[in-house]
Amino acid sequence: MGLRARILLPRPLSEKHVAILEQGLRTISTDFEPGLFDEEGWDFSLTNGYPIRIRYRGPARRLYMSFYTNETLIDEQEADMIGAGFGWKPTYAFTVGSYETEPCDHHLLGGLTLILAEKLRGLVDYCGYLTPGRVTDPKRQKDMNLARLRGRLCIVNGYFQYHVSDPLFLRSWLQHPGFMMI
Repeated sequence: MGLRARILLPRPLSEKHVAILEQGLRTISTDFEPGLFDEEGWDFSLTNGYPIRIRYRGPARRLYMSFYTNETLIDEQEADMIGAGFGWKPTYAFTVGSYETEPCDHHLLGGLTLILAEKLRGLVDYCGYLTPGRVTDPKRQKDMNLARLRGRLCIVNGYFQYHVSDPLFLRSWLQHPGFMMI
């Protein structure tokens, strides 16, 4: 199944921005090719996390970026909730993901997502609810208190509940010992 996150933006990416993203990914990755599930994106592998500020050097890890139409849509009511939390409403999103779920995949996806959100001045939709929602032990919940991290994190109550953050929160979350992407 893998991992995924969405980058939320105030407006759709121009063809120029998509071309810049493609060139950047080609520079840092191997096995770059059209997306497996749709032609509106790419599959690629990373063997070195240095370009995305992640300590990883090892076997190729498969990731993807998708601009598939259904994933770019943002529910108006959810956009209003996000706008109330961050001061602007997203109107466009694209997806980044990893096909595997090993700890290195969480970190590589987190690093890639952070770089994209920072460069594009976007927000991060984790496509789910971050811990402590998955942690039931009270001591671990206290240890993983997300409110202590820098940046802004908001809960969106839509069809299902999920977290959205600014890049500063993701940067802080990446340093947390309990870090994981959804």
